[in-house]
Amino acid sequence: MSAPQGGGVARLGAALHAQGTPVVFGSPGSVALRIARGLEGTEARAVLLRDPYGATLAAVGYARATGRVGVCGSNRFEGATRLVAGLADAHLDGVPVVALVDRASAESGGRGEAVDVVSMSGGIVKRCIDIEHASDLPRALREAFAAARSGRPGPVLVELPASFAVSPSDGPDAAELYAALQLPDELPEGIEAARALLLAARRPVVCTGAGVASPSDVAALADFVETGGIPTVAVLKGLGTLPSNHEFFLGLAGEFGSRAAERALQGTDLLIVVGDCHDARGGLGALRVPEDARMLRLGVAAVGSEGRDADVRVTGDAALALRALTSGLDIAEWRSTCLFERAVTGWRYDSPARGVYAPRLLKSLSEACEGPTFVACDAGSHQVWVAQHWRHQRPEQLLQGTRSGASGFGLPAAIGAWLGRPDARVINVAGDGSFLANLHELATLRYYDIPVKMLVLDDHGLGHRRPPWEDPAGEAGDPSARWEGPDFVRLAACFGIPAMQASRATQESEVVARLLDAEGPFLAHVLIDRADHAAPPPPPAGT
Repeated sequence: MSAPQGGGVARLGAALHAQGTPVVFGSPGSVALRIARGLEGTEARAVLLRDPYGATLAAVGYARATGRVGVCGSNRFEGATRLVAGLADAHLDGVPVVALVDRASAESGGRGEAVDVVSMSGGIVKRCIDIEHASDLPRALREAFAAARSGRPGPVLVELPASFAVSPSDGPDAAELYAALQLPDELPEGIEAARALLLAARRPVVCTGAGVASPSDVAALADFVETGGIPTVAVLKGLGTLPSNHEFFLGLAGEFGSRAAERALQGTDLLIVVGDCHDARGGLGALRVPEDARMLRLGVAAVGSEGRDADVRVTGDAALALRALTSGLDIAEWRSTCLFERAVTGWRYDSPARGVYAPRLLKSLSEACEGPTFVACDAGSHQVWVAQHWRHQRPEQLLQGTRSGASGFGLPAAIGAWLGRPDARVINVAGDGSFLANLHELATLRYYDIPVKMLVLDDHGLGHRRPPWEDPAGEAGDPSARWEGPDFVRLAACFGIPAMQASRATQESEVVARLLDAEGPFLAHVLIDRADHAAPPPPPAGT
């Protein structure tokens, strides 16, 4: 027999549905379980993962894949610390998430001490909203969603009344309160100074990052780049803002970027930064740009330092700024130089080794995917390989915890992405170390029969902690980077998930076929050479 539906939870379900986010992620034993029971028969649902950390990362994956606000819930006890860890990822990468926690009450005696989640989340969440009565729920959630989306997106914490699931709820109609936010359609300040800087440049380069995700932003960026014929690079969070095969895209910028992107940045006289270009692997502070080069920044600012100051900054709606600045430019010689560099220094995939060559496998897998495809990664060499060799088509389709470097991000984020976009294919690419961090979410895949495909690249160690310039053979360095992991095929079988193992180059096509042909969840355990590292290609001969 289902639990009775309280007015508070019913109103919560209506509000979430009206906002376009009809899913709450939580874990058994948390406030989300109470929400799940109360939402039965409403327009919203709760999805329970095995752990509050995974639930929060699922909300992050949902938000990134859909462009909506992700919603997660936890209690004020042991779940709160795990919840805050996931909110840190949303904070660092600018992802809109609303976290629901129940207020500690006298009735909680005997269940352990409540954690002061408000103090713990200070500096992480954009805002904390305390709800005294269930009737305040629509107003408070409207404020929470608006705060999570506004400016640079990020997480917002909402404290629910301890008895909200059975409290009467009245107040304004949810649909009226949850009207879509409209951005002002007015020209941002600084456009004239930005236009003068652009027209004076002879070697401009566009660098894209997070925050360039809406259809309007992506279309405006493409028009700006194509009309001006401007060579373009991207940091990790900007991949997909232009398709990987776009005629003016030079590749990933930063520590593990392409040679063409690096050369363009070294030769530019104007760096046009669109969006948030700060991340853990080669943000603005790490890009090698000439000291006398000018900088134009468009869109929202990132959290923390991003290196040098911009000469001109235009904040607000990036699409409006890009459309106002779109113009033909006299840079044919510079453009030809950059495109020639891309042609002669591109990635090579003809590895003679008998083992699986991860870059070639990832390239083949991405090219074989038809229709919308999301790929979720943790931190590690596999993340860099995906950035370098996957054929990115849209910015929201690459899900990764870039600034937090969180292990275990990929699987729960993939779960959230599929629940938001069940029409799409979702693939989790992981390393053997990072996959184990949230291994228990395999139970979530099986319970809900979520068809996420998993590719585990196994080098029997934490490969990204053995940099090739310090340890060419992959044997020295951090002792914790060397280990023998489990048999992932047998491990998947314990959860009732079919799997295969591959270790030879001749099996790469079979891996691709079985991952894409499986109807439900499927895991491919791929053994790769321990000495393989993610790194830029060598420069061409004679340079």
